[in-house]
Amino acid sequence: MPPAGAESPVSLDAVPSDMELPMVGQGAMDGVMSTSAAGKLPAPSQMSVFLVAQAPADVTMPIIIKLPASVQSRFVYSGRMTMGDETPVTSLILPVLIRPILSQLERRDVAASQTLRAALAKVEAAHPGFTYDLVVGIMRRGDLSINMNESVLRLQGSTLETDVIEYRLSRSEDAFQELNKKSTALKKILSRIPDEITDRKTFLETIKEIASAIKKLLDAVNEVAGFIPGTTGKQALEQRKREFVKFSKRFSNTLKEYFKEGQANAVFVSALYLIHQTNNIMVTVKNKSHLELKSQQTSIFL
Repeated sequence: MPPAGAESPVSLDAVPSDMELPMVGQGAMDGVMSTSAAGKLPAPSQMSVFLVAQAPADVTMPIIIKLPASVQSRFVYSGRMTMGDETPVTSLILPVLIRPILSQLERRDVAASQTLRAALAKVEAAHPGFTYDLVVGIMRRGDLSINMNESVLRLQGSTLETDVIEYRLSRSEDAFQELNKKSTALKKILSRIPDEITDRKTFLETIKEIASAIKKLLDAVNEVAGFIPGTTGKQALEQRKREFVKFSKRFSNTLKEYFKEGQANAVFVSALYLIHQTNNIMVTVKNKSHLELKSQQTSIFL
């Protein structure tokens, strides 16, 4: 039962009669993985994502994701409205870790995979960082010690295009397809860092590749800039470029510190920031160039 003075529980859908709504502790991050008493979950037709409000003063929102019977488990998560740490790994958990898992599930149960994709995307959009907090909460409950920065950076190299569709450009012009290639190339090189950082000679060669890939990416962005209409769109892309350059310089400084202090995790985090900034460029180009394409299509019918 909600604390005194709290709003009545509300849900996005009707809660099945056989489903309990456990209230996880008031901590900012606590994940639980459990099964029902019978070891089974309700039929897939009863699957939903439920958002249950608690005391407004604390604004803690338990989110229950009912997984399909084929998964035979249930995630129960309670997190505050401001979710995830302010690190780039927060935004990468869903496309780099969760979606590939759902792609594997899709081979066995298409409907279940699509339901979970939609549910997690909806929650992540409303509460950025939710999937990060969910994964970290589960690891804590399982008493697992994993360097998330290192793991996500390594996983970036094996991510399929279908799992990062929001960072891919669909326009067919050479400039856009070239930017797709350059952004993917940079991220793949950065993903090799965890496996190569302990081999000084190999790592130094990788650093040269990264520097070259950064330059090629910026050149590709300059080519695409000509397709961006209006002053506002061009300024938005220019701002993304400046941010990317800033984090590129920070990455370079982090490498210098690494060779002095040997703090590998700082390099992982800096590399993830570069990936995050690359993704930001792709999203900006996608959004702003779409306006130009839409304008062209409209003029055809005038």
